[in-house]
Amino acid sequence: MRHVLCCLFFCMAGIAFADVSPLGGQEPAPVIPSPATSSNTAVQQSNEHSAALTPMEEATQLYRMGKFDEAIAQYDAIIGNRPNQAVAYAGLARCYLKLKKPDDAYLAATKAVAQDPSLGAAHSALGEVSFRQGKLQEAEADFLAALKVDPADARSYLGLARLDQATYNFKKAKVSLDKAYGLDPADPDISGAWVQTRSRSEQIKALEDDIASPSNYYSRVEKAGFKQRLSILTDEVAHPERTCTVASQPESAEMRLTRIGKRDFAGLDVQVNGEAARLVLGTVSSGIVINGRIAEKAGVKPIAQADIDGLGEQNPPEVYIGLAKSLQVGPLDFHNCYVTVVERASPRSFYDQFEGSIAAGLFYSYLVDVDVPHAKLKLRPLPSGPATEDHESAAMDSSDPGARNFYDRYTPSQMSTWTRMDRFGSAIVVPARVNDSPPELFEIEAASKFNVLAPELARERASLKPDKASAHLEGSDGKVSGETTGQVNLEFADLHFNAINVISFDNARVSESAETEISGYLGFDLLRNLHFIIDYRDGLVHFENSPSPE
Repeated sequence: MRHVLCCLFFCMAGIAFADVSPLGGQEPAPVIPSPATSSNTAVQQSNEHSAALTPMEEATQLYRMGKFDEAIAQYDAIIGNRPNQAVAYAGLARCYLKLKKPDDAYLAATKAVAQDPSLGAAHSALGEVSFRQGKLQEAEADFLAALKVDPADARSYLGLARLDQATYNFKKAKVSLDKAYGLDPADPDISGAWVQTRSRSEQIKALEDDIASPSNYYSRVEKAGFKQRLSILTDEVAHPERTCTVASQPESAEMRLTRIGKRDFAGLDVQVNGEAARLVLGTVSSGIVINGRIAEKAGVKPIAQADIDGLGEQNPPEVYIGLAKSLQVGPLDFHNCYVTVVERASPRSFYDQFEGSIAAGLFYSYLVDVDVPHAKLKLRPLPSGPATEDHESAAMDSSDPGARNFYDRYTPSQMSTWTRMDRFGSAIVVPARVNDSPPELFEIEAASKFNVLAPELARERASLKPDKASAHLEGSDGKVSGETTGQVNLEFADLHFNAINVISFDNARVSESAETEISGYLGFDLLRNLHFIIDYRDGLVHFENSPSPE
């Protein structure tokens, strides 16, 4: 099915962060979002019987209506009256997560487990907090612990689905989602994630319900995303030919990378409706973003307005999703593709300085071989999947002509030493250590000029110094002020680097959108010295040092 999904996409120096739709037709499997679209029928039904609700049921209803502060007050009242303390603490934890207060959520969740270790909801709440902290192994253990004491804990199945989604185990994710939905279809997060595995007609109905709902469960940005997605889905139904398929797909291909801009990013030449554009090559899993100048010259047709939550100190730029009839990238000619257009970029922002960016994940049907020092991009055949794979066992509704099958990650024997990467939105991440820290999640992003540390990690593991003169980035909507700069030792994928330059700035919005802690970015300053190969189908990456030619 041709999913057009809200994606996490950023480019730094410029740093750009946009909760916008990527290029359609390029994702190999559906994203399990949290939260996403859901029906508000259950909330409406519960309102009809509000007089009969217990205090705990009332708190749950307040939470599901998005009245998080009122729900917190109700949970606090329950805790003050002593009974059901553990259940109330678990509810508090989830409210604090919605209010983007992970530290408060952690305290509440640990109290829930301490109060009643036999309560499944306590363990699953702690699992959700661990997921937000980027502690994925701990989160999995928490969800499994919850199901051990309570096999009917729906939130644990949702949590496992999110973990499986992030680790490219899409079939397992769907199985867990089906179980979660069967246990609690009224939960907005569960129903929202579940409906995105269904047919387009069901998704359209759910989106219409959510847009019309008076509930405050979803933020303004999320509701704007619903409207955008509804426009795209409706357009897909009206125009089934808009699949972003390659007219004639070669078995392999090779393209030249060109230095672009003062920062010497890796650029890729693209023809957008026949109009030449040189786009910065990024390593996210999806998305082509162009500026308004290129879109106007190329005659890109607007389809839907988009909301952007950009990094910067000015106003967010105006963005829309458009249709490009043709995208010529080397020997590949993609037809009828959705692209994101930054219509009016702020001065000195990324999309003011550059014509756009192209995700290497566009070529997900190949092994994407990026040799930056030798300025080459090669597309090579993917290894064959296991012969025993049953692609029909987890298919979506077959009545949907765009129905798609689900699969789990497969690691061929010849790739057994490769690094497994995870995916959140369109961001791809690997574990990395900073000055002998425990493994933290770092995003791989060739369209980020700088290597970046989150402030907390920088304070704990690095000795950085204030540097107002140089620690400035140009984001999607203007400058972003870095806090500190310095050097660290960095280790990832069996590679060790000493005295790597890094900067630190407040990246809370990036982690909040990913709904897990992104502790840093491996930027172009580092990647420019590497030869790396990415398997976007199964979430595998291989790095090796490749010194620049003399």
